[in-house]
Amino acid sequence: MLYFTKIFNEQTRGELNLNRNESEIGVPKRILEMRRLITRPGTDNVIFKSDPRLFYSQGRCMAEFEDHYPEYVPLIDSQPSYSALSLKQLRWYFTWRAAIRKGRADSSGLYYIYLYLFELINNIGVTGSSEAIERMAFVINAYKNDFAGGVPMFKTWFHDYYALNSVDEPFPELVRRLDLSDLFPIDSFEDTLEYAYVLRIGGSDILDDPFIVGFGFLRFARCLNAVINNLKPLFKMYGQDIETLFEGSFRGDNEWLPYLHAIFCNQSPPCDKVFRFGTQEQYICVRGDWNRRVMRYDPVNVSVIRLIIKKTASALNPRSTGYDGETSKPRFTPYTAVVGDRYFGEIIATTAEQCLSGRYDREILPTALELETQTGPPVVKAIWKARAVSAESRSAAEIARQFVSQARILAGFTDDYDFSEPLPELTAGKCTYSMLGLPQTRMYLTWRTRYKHNKQTGANPLFAKIYANELINRIGADTDMDILEKLAALIQYAPDLSETFLDFYVTRRVDAPFSKLTRQFGIIRYFPHITIQDREFEDWYGLFADKACDKFRESAFFSEQNEAVLAGAFNYAIKKLRELFENAGLTFLILFLRMDEQRRAHWSAFSSAVCLADYSSYTANMYVNLSEYDSYSYYFAHRKWRCESASAVDDNSLYLIGYILKRLEFHLRKLKRHGSASVPPRIHQTKIKAMFSPAESYARYISLIKSDEFSNAIDSAFAEFTAPKPVKVEVDTSLLDSARKSADENFEKLMADYGEEPITQSTSQPEVITETGWGAFVSTLSSVQLRALSAVLEGKQNILAALARSEGVMAEVLIESINEAALDRAGDYIIEDTDEGPKVFEEYRNALEGMISVNG
Repeated sequence: MLYFTKIFNEQTRGELNLNRNESEIGVPKRILEMRRLITRPGTDNVIFKSDPRLFYSQGRCMAEFEDHYPEYVPLIDSQPSYSALSLKQLRWYFTWRAAIRKGRADSSGLYYIYLYLFELINNIGVTGSSEAIERMAFVINAYKNDFAGGVPMFKTWFHDYYALNSVDEPFPELVRRLDLSDLFPIDSFEDTLEYAYVLRIGGSDILDDPFIVGFGFLRFARCLNAVINNLKPLFKMYGQDIETLFEGSFRGDNEWLPYLHAIFCNQSPPCDKVFRFGTQEQYICVRGDWNRRVMRYDPVNVSVIRLIIKKTASALNPRSTGYDGETSKPRFTPYTAVVGDRYFGEIIATTAEQCLSGRYDREILPTALELETQTGPPVVKAIWKARAVSAESRSAAEIARQFVSQARILAGFTDDYDFSEPLPELTAGKCTYSMLGLPQTRMYLTWRTRYKHNKQTGANPLFAKIYANELINRIGADTDMDILEKLAALIQYAPDLSETFLDFYVTRRVDAPFSKLTRQFGIIRYFPHITIQDREFEDWYGLFADKACDKFRESAFFSEQNEAVLAGAFNYAIKKLRELFENAGLTFLILFLRMDEQRRAHWSAFSSAVCLADYSSYTANMYVNLSEYDSYSYYFAHRKWRCESASAVDDNSLYLIGYILKRLEFHLRKLKRHGSASVPPRIHQTKIKAMFSPAESYARYISLIKSDEFSNAIDSAFAEFTAPKPVKVEVDTSLLDSARKSADENFEKLMADYGEEPITQSTSQPEVITETGWGAFVSTLSSVQLRALSAVLEGKQNILAALARSEGVMAEVLIESINEAALDRAGDYIIEDTDEGPKVFEEYRNALEGMISVNG
C-alpha cells in the first residue's frame, strides 16, 4: 500500500509539474492559488482530481471569480473538474461563466456546461436553492437544442436537485414557469390531468413514440384521460375497479445514485429528511446518506396499462409508428375478460373520435351502460348482478370476498348454453368469474350443471379450478368429507388442485388419516412423498413406473404379462430392501425422500386457490400431522397456519428406482429367454453419491447400496417372487391302483387297434445357446447402428442426426435400439441422455472403442 501511494504521488506530481510548465505569464493569481489546492495542506499528498471534496473546495475558492479570455479552447471530458483543465481551458471557462451568469448564452462546448451545472448542484456561486434552480433552467433551455445528447443528463441533474434541496414551489408549477414542460411533460400535467401519470407507468418508450410527439403530449394525455374515465363502467361490470390498475408499492432503487455521472460533494442536511416527489418517488436521507424509492407495479397491471395507451394511440392514428395492428392482450389475468370484451375497443375508438373532433369531456359512453340493462334469460341477469360485486383492492382476502359474494349469487343457477368460445390460456393459479366473459361464464355454468348430474365426462382445467374454489368456500357442498371427495374427483382434470386438497385437509382438521383418504379417493399418485411413508402401501411400481419405466415400455420385450411380473417383483424387492436397511439400523425412506425446505419456508394455506378463510372457531394452537415428515401448525395468537416440516420425493432417487427395475428386468429377460445377457446391470457410484449430501452420517447408506448385499437382495427377491409355489395335493391312495389298472388296459387296446407298439416321445426342446459379451453385442449391430455408436463415442451429434434421418427415425429411437441390443447381449444400457447430448457411460467407453476399432 505504501508503495502504491508513493508511485501515485510521484506520477501525479509529475503531471502537476507538467501543468506548471505551462506558461503562467498573465494567468490570474486566483487560478494559480486554486490549482495548488490539489495537495493537502502541510503535506506532499496529492488529492484525486475527481475527489468531490477537492472540487468543492476549489469551486468555493473560484465562486466569485471572473476572467476575460477571448480564445475558445475545446474540452473533451464527460466528467470535467477544475484540476483536469489546462490553464487556458480554465481561463476560457471562467470567461464564459461570467457571461452566462449575466444572462448571455454564448457559444460553448457541452462539457463546459456540465462543469457549470456541477457547480450549481453543489450550490457554488449561488445564494440558495431557488437561485440555483433558476440558473440551471436557464442553461438547459439555452443549450438543449444545440446539445440534444446532453439532455438526459440535464433532466437527471435538474430532477435530483429539486428532490434533494428545499424548493418551496411545487415541481409541476416550477417546470411550467421555467418553460421545461417538454423535458418533464408528465410532471407538468400530473396535477391537472387525473391520469397523466399513467404514461409514466407505461414506460418511457411510449413517450418517445413519434406519433405522440407529433400529436402533442397535452392533447394525447387529455384523450387518454377521457378513455380511462369512459372505461370505468366496463371494468365495473366485470367486478373490477380500474383504480386498482394504478396501485403500486414503493421499492428501493438500488441502481440510483444522486446526480449520476456528476461530481457532487454531499452536503448532508442537518437532520434526517423524507421528500415525496409527486406520487411516484420518495427521497430519503438517513444520517447523511440519500436513497430513492420508486413506485413499482405488478407486470400484469403494466401490460394492461400499456395496452390501453397503445390502443388509444392506434385509434387516434391507425398508422402511428409502433401501434399499427396492436392486438396483443394480457394473458390469463383478472383483466383478461374485460380487455377481451367487444366494448373495450369500441369505447377507446369512440372516445378517440370525440377527442379528434375537439371534445375532451368525461362523458360516459351509452354503450358501456347498456351492459346493465341487456335482456336475456335469468341466468344472464344473475351473471351481471354477480359481476357488479367489485373488489376494493387486489389483496388475496379482498379477491376471496368478491369471489364468495359472486359465487353465492350464482350458486342456484343452471344453464344449457350451446355455444363454444375459446377460454383464456391457463397461466394463473387463482381462477375467478371475473376472468371470464359473458359467453364463457355461461359455458362454465352449463358445464357445472352437467357435471353435478354426472352428464359431463371431462372438464377444462379452468372450469375445474373455479368449481374447486366454490367447494372450499362451502358453496355447492355441505360436509368436509363431501368437499374432499369432490375435490379429489377434480384433480384428474387439474393436477395442481392436489395442493388445494391438501390445504383444505390441513385447515379443516379432518379426522381421517391423510394416507387413508388418498387411498379411498384414488389420488395417492399425486402425493407420492406421503404415500410411501405408509408401511401398508405396497404398489411402489404404480407410483414410479411412469417416471422410471419409459425404456422398458418402449422395448420389444414389453407386454402386459411381463409388466405384471416386473411390477410384482419390484414391489416385493422394495419390501426386502426395507428389511435389509432396517436390520442394518438405517432408515429406508431416506433413500427416496428429502426435506422440502422451500415449502416449509414459503407455504401458506390456499396460496393457489381463492378461499375466504374463517378461523374464528379456532380457540387454541393446533397441530396436524400428515405423515412422519409432514406436519402443520395453527398459531392462535397470529391467526395463521404454518408448515413445520415437509418432505418431497428426491429426484436423484429416481436413478436408484431405475436401477432396481433394470436389474429385475435383466432377470425377467433371462427367465423368458429373451436375449441371454450374462452380466446384470451395475450401479454407477457417482450417481449414488449424488443422492446424498456429503455428510459423514450418510456414509453407511452409500456403502450399503454399493455393496453386493444390496444387489443380491434384489436378485434374491426376484428369485423368491418367481419361484414355483408348492401346491399341496391330497390324494385318496385307495383309488390309485384301480385307476392305474384301468389306464393300462385302455392303452393296450388302442395300440392293438393300430397294430403298433407304444412309442415314447420326448417333448423337451433343445436349449437355445446364444453368444454374449461385448463382441457378440457389436457383431449384432447393423452398419447404421455401428456408425451411430461411433458418432456418440466421438460426440458428433450432427452425424448421429444424419444417420437417424437416413433411417427415417428420430435419433432417440436409434439410440434406444442400440441400448436394447446392449441389454440383450451385455446386460446393461450403454448410452445415457445428458444435457450435452447422448454419451456412453465412462466405464464402458474403453471397451467399446476397442471393439469398434476392431470391427470398423
